[in-house]
Amino acid sequence: MQPVYARLPNWLQPAAIWAYGWHLRRARYGGVYRTALGEFAERDGYSEERWREHQDAALKSLLRHAVTRVPFYRELHAAGRYPVEEVRSVADLPVLPAISKWEVYERPEAFLAEGVRRERLLAETTSGTTGTPLTLYVSRETNQRWYAATTRRMLQWQGVAEGLAHATFGARPAVPLERERPPYWRYNPVGKQLYVPVQHLTRTKLDAVLDALRRYRVRYLYGYGSSLGVLARHALETGRDDLHLDAAFSNAEPFFPRQRERVERAFRCRTADTYAASEKTFACFEYERTLYASPDIGVLEILRDDEHDNGGSRVADPGEVGEVCGTGLLNWDFVLIRYRQGDRAALGPAPKTGPVRMPVVERIDGRNEDALITPEGREVRWAGIVFKTDMRILEAQVAQVTPQIVEARVVPAEGYRDREDGHLIRDELSRRLGPSMHVRVRCVPEIPRLANGKFRTVLRECEIPGAGSRKQQSQSTAANASPPSPAEASSG
Repeated sequence: MQPVYARLPNWLQPAAIWAYGWHLRRARYGGVYRTALGEFAERDGYSEERWREHQDAALKSLLRHAVTRVPFYRELHAAGRYPVEEVRSVADLPVLPAISKWEVYERPEAFLAEGVRRERLLAETTSGTTGTPLTLYVSRETNQRWYAATTRRMLQWQGVAEGLAHATFGARPAVPLERERPPYWRYNPVGKQLYVPVQHLTRTKLDAVLDALRRYRVRYLYGYGSSLGVLARHALETGRDDLHLDAAFSNAEPFFPRQRERVERAFRCRTADTYAASEKTFACFEYERTLYASPDIGVLEILRDDEHDNGGSRVADPGEVGEVCGTGLLNWDFVLIRYRQGDRAALGPAPKTGPVRMPVVERIDGRNEDALITPEGREVRWAGIVFKTDMRILEAQVAQVTPQIVEARVVPAEGYRDREDGHLIRDELSRRLGPSMHVRVRCVPEIPRLANGKFRTVLRECEIPGAGSRKQQSQSTAANASPPSPAEASSG
């Protein structure tokens, strides 16, 4: 969709957005959506014991399905390497090996359930922020259940009604970066969605973006915490007091306490973090300043750093930071069990009392990723999304080597051609960074790893005046409960 849209003349793009909006509306909010919404609301009141029973039953059914109808797991089971018979509850999951993104990348068809026609599934591409983009498949029914969960636990938990106008701030360059006059956004009238590419959140354009929020009667915001923080800071600095919203939700990166306070003060609204996997293996939503993992969407585990036998299956203790591992309970067509996400977090136990008794996400340490900074001082995050599944690369990294030069380092796959793949990478990065940055592509045999075996998808190797060095982002839900006074947050 994005490559075709980018080639359309400006006068035809609104029609394409309208048509795509109808497609999204049917795919997300039709079919079983309304029934699923009621089911998620009903389960909100489950006790810890009821949640355990629900999740154990769902997991056992999924495992039986996996070893009988999904080639990857059936092959492991036949070879005696996938002892599902030993899994009587979620607590027994560590007897099964965890799987990596690389295994899915190499054989995506092996994770498709037999009897499912791929052409009837929705294809979704992960962002590639971990250096290995994937194409995943999901049925319309699963997609509708996913969005029902989002409506219930993101919107309704914060008192926000369905169907309201909203603004999404994302990394897709839906508007050319070189545009110097409004509109810097696109509007989907079917979904009442104002889409603003974060590349346009520069000081000279922020007034126009704030005006657009008012013009389109936006009621809530959804985007990177850092982007919403930039917008809120500008509103406060310029004395804007004409925007009263219902809520602002962070996606892909959480609110820092100062960002959160600014957003709440500038827009007089609630704020809440969301944390979910594009692979639909888990989803977490905030209620009363605490982030909860939804047990009916997936099983969220945290794997210990010091254990790599049996696929790195040892589970971390409560409060211990480790790698996020998810088992999706919704998607039975493209099955991911104990799937290593590449993120780092810490889990706590579910509360014994209170309105929500789901596992608590105590901390998110995110990925080791820096922000690129242009000569104009604009921060560009999640630059790793330029790496698409149709590129002939094994893995890749983006590095800012000087204030004006960015280098894409790629490990080429068979058939890689610089004139095609390299040119596409340069073009995608240039669109996000702008004309003041020079982009070059270099083939390398491998990407250097950190001590924990992972690598940074995006890093800054030079000092930028006034920017300082960026520390690894870390967020604690407990810290967010008491943000410091005076008035700062994913797809991508």
